[in-house]
Amino acid sequence: MVGGLSLVGVFSCTFFIGGWLSFGSQFKHVLSGLLCMEVVLVGVLGAVCSSIPTFSGFLFFYILGLGVCESALGLSLLVIYARSYGNDLFKGLDAQGC
Repeated sequence: MVGGLSLVGVFSCTFFIGGWLSFGSQFKHVLSGLLCMEVVLVGVLGAVCSSIPTFSGFLFFYILGLGVCESALGLSLLVIYARSYGNDLFKGLDAQGC
């Protein structure tokens, strides 16, 4: 126990905060942003499993299912974007480039 949190709780907080910090600090590729969002999802999944052990079976699979759907949607949008513009850079998302 570290400050009232279990070891899984500490790691999940680290993943959650680290994912958001890395998402906010990189501005180049869309794929890197999607990977950072997946790290945030792992942090949320760990927090749910460590805080609610009784109902974590249902919540684990529910959040995992949402994460899989989010990943599939993000990757499909990335493929469409890369085919349209030829790359996956964030700078192509501005409205002035159209």
